[in-house]
Amino acid sequence: TVASIASSLAPSSPILAVDTKGIGLRCRGRWSVGLLHGGFTAKVLPGAAVAMAMALPLGPAGVPERAEVSACSTRGLAVVVHLSGSGLGYLLDLLLPLLRRRVGAALEALACRALRDRAAPRLTDALRRLNEVMLPPGRLPWQSDPLEAQSSAEEVLTDAASQSEVPLRSAGTWAGSVDWRSVGWLRRAADLIDVVGASGLDRALGWALNGTGRLRAPLRNSRWFSLSDTVAGSTLNVSVRLVELVVDGVDRFRTLQPLVAAGPSELAAGVAFGRENRSSLAVSGRFLLRLSDTSAMQVVDEVVDLGLGVSRPAVAAQARLLLSEAELARPRTAAQLAFGARGCARDVLLAPPALERLSLSIDGVSKPLSVSFATPGALERDIAKIVGDIVGLFNRYYARLLPGVVSRVAASPQVLSTINRELAMALSPTPPGNRSCIGAEEAAAEARRRVPERADWRRSLDGPLRAAFDRVTDAVLRSNVANLTPALDIVGGPIHLGTNMLPVDVVVTAMEMTGLASITDARALLPNMTDGEVLVNRLGVVCPPEAASWSPSLTIAGALSAPTTGRTTSFVANVSSPCGKLLLALRAAVDLQDALALKLPSPTQCLALPLRTLVVQQLLVDMGEGGGGGGQGWGRGSGGRSGAEASLEERPLQLSA
Repeated sequence: TVASIASSLAPSSPILAVDTKGIGLRCRGRWSVGLLHGGFTAKVLPGAAVAMAMALPLGPAGVPERAEVSACSTRGLAVVVHLSGSGLGYLLDLLLPLLRRRVGAALEALACRALRDRAAPRLTDALRRLNEVMLPPGRLPWQSDPLEAQSSAEEVLTDAASQSEVPLRSAGTWAGSVDWRSVGWLRRAADLIDVVGASGLDRALGWALNGTGRLRAPLRNSRWFSLSDTVAGSTLNVSVRLVELVVDGVDRFRTLQPLVAAGPSELAAGVAFGRENRSSLAVSGRFLLRLSDTSAMQVVDEVVDLGLGVSRPAVAAQARLLLSEAELARPRTAAQLAFGARGCARDVLLAPPALERLSLSIDGVSKPLSVSFATPGALERDIAKIVGDIVGLFNRYYARLLPGVVSRVAASPQVLSTINRELAMALSPTPPGNRSCIGAEEAAAEARRRVPERADWRRSLDGPLRAAFDRVTDAVLRSNVANLTPALDIVGGPIHLGTNMLPVDVVVTAMEMTGLASITDARALLPNMTDGEVLVNRLGVVCPPEAASWSPSLTIAGALSAPTTGRTTSFVANVSSPCGKLLLALRAAVDLQDALALKLPSPTQCLALPLRTLVVQQLLVDMGEGGGGGGQGWGRGSGGRSGAEASLEERPLQLSA
């Protein structure tokens, strides 16, 4: 047993001192004097202490290279001995004082010898392996080409962009696979990011996260990682899993590149954080540490928090993904994709996904590595203090090496091969002639077992994501003006209207929304908290005063052309919203079983088939003067009326199944 452990870290030299108090110890042995022999039991009474100092001399690279026990002593060893066996009683009494001295001296020598012979060599070996990773190239035995591991995130993305311009292939080694350079939505996503820009993404994330820049992700079903060791004849299982991840500074984008085609079968993506004086990204994780001794049937759970802050991090990756065009076009029900995603993915794959390039870089450490234990016990706090001192050693001597370590290790062949081995095990292609995807009937049975019959909008359209979306909406309205012209490039080309006899092409050249600040309430598809099938839509617009007669407006400029006549006419259209309040509550009943039975891909009009009912439950329109209350008083589908108002309740629309 151990009552307390005190540790201290020397301020100027790497010496870790540990003072263990309240040690309790029991042991058994045999004794013999001439023809007399027997057994004995001895115990050290609680109150004994062992003090030791572990020196870590620095090597030429300025980091600890070995461990030495520089001091070791014991105090307060009170030994109680009980003898048993043959012989005369008075002889046993004579032996007791001698045996106490011998046992005490043996225990003291045994404790210090164990530190020198076992603890110090093990720590030295751990330091050697740590230094092999942390020190610059030349000390990494598994890194055959250090220069290859130095490609930056920007270089990975630049190479990907140049490959995306290569003419499309006609045939190749993997005939029948998807050519990512011909996938339109990849280009449109990249165009959208270019239009919004890094600063726009910063603002949107800042609004969504309520200005905190903090993203918190609970991980309820994360994977356990286990390590087993044999201690004193018993099996000690050590398992750990990540239960929560928190990232601070996610609203500090420097660059963001979504998925881009880096070749016929290659995809690349990357992101870099840290802008101007906001360059830090802090990551903290909460881990559950489980210690179990199978021989003693004991389980101990400890909660450990780890945190680290880095400046200007960047990551980029390029992977090969070979998908069969024919299998990708094969219709599958939504239930098959929901309950058999892995098997369906294996059917589509022509080869296991492979990570070809990985780059991870940081400029430095902005917040030292920290560790804390969420445990109430005094002994646990002492152990946490020792771990904290070890972390302090790391911060003092190794933190400065992290930028080089991160880039080398991330791009090393060992890491790439490990990731690809896991990918190959998890997503191996289905052998030819076989199927891994769950059948449609089996998927439908699984849907009936696990999914309710009707949709409850409170589960899908409410929660943290809904709150973030509403905050972004409110922030956009407060900005008062929204210039939508840059987004027109994403649409591209004219809009074809008219008939076959008289076709008309519309080209929009400018689009702008103004007066948005007068919209005090705008919510769409807001779930009613008392009825899961009701969706509420609200709009509230402040009536402008005489001195500033402006209202929400949409202005569109462009040109109309008639291809048959060759005539072109320019136009400017302006649509303004009246002031007042509008509330529209819809009862939208969706059959989830029918929704999961839909085959994907399906024509757009088929997506309405699961809709069982679409009824106007409540319609309130208040166009009265001074109706600038914004509509908040109407709540989520219930409220009073005021001013000049039209109302409609429980009126079915034409679309009703």
